[in-house]
Amino acid sequence: MKRFTQKGGGASRRHREKMAHRAEILAAAERVFKKKGLEAAKMEDIAREAEFSVGALYTFFRNKHELCSAVLGMIANEFIRNFELNVVSVDDGLDALRELVRLRLSHMRAHRDFFRMMLAAKPESSISPDMVLLKDLRVMYDDYVGKVSKLFQKAMKQGRIKRMDPLYAALALEGVLNAFSAHWGAYEKPEALEKLTGIVWDNYLSHIAAKTV
Repeated sequence: MKRFTQKGGGASRRHREKMAHRAEILAAAERVFKKKGLEAAKMEDIAREAEFSVGALYTFFRNKHELCSAVLGMIANEFIRNFELNVVSVDDGLDALRELVRLRLSHMRAHRDFFRMMLAAKPESSISPDMVLLKDLRVMYDDYVGKVSKLFQKAMKQGRIKRMDPLYAALALEGVLNAFSAHWGAYEKPEALEKLTGIVWDNYLSHIAAKTV
């Protein structure tokens, strides 16, 4: 089993190592949750997968539900980093929206089994909204929707899409992507990413694009 003891090093190094250990635990937890489900998974299983002692896990998380919430936070932060890097930075507004669709679908593909596990959890032991949508995740999501709204504003100013309320347009796109991802997530062998992106284009983005596009 891995240990947290070390020789030498300052506080910043200890902090980096602690965060690295935490990331390893979260990655292992996602694998275990995907394989066993929330109800069947145990802290012992996650410790074994992460190659840490059970006690080490409890220095980070009080129980598996808190750990599951932290996995969700890890996934959300990963998405936001890619969103800032690969979507917000795109100059053309409509191209940015296309890239957003591709990123959302790609992200869902990467973590599909974890999301399916959450949806399949029994009501009495599932992750409640108060636990999953932690305050910081709610703030993160609101900020994300605001930035998507700005993408729509930019696309409108560039004449790339029709004039509309940018916030409602952002929320509508979120609804389309969530519904489509839920439908797609039920299939064991989904279509290729580019084909899925094209379907979202055909059924939503093409309808709001300017006629010249």
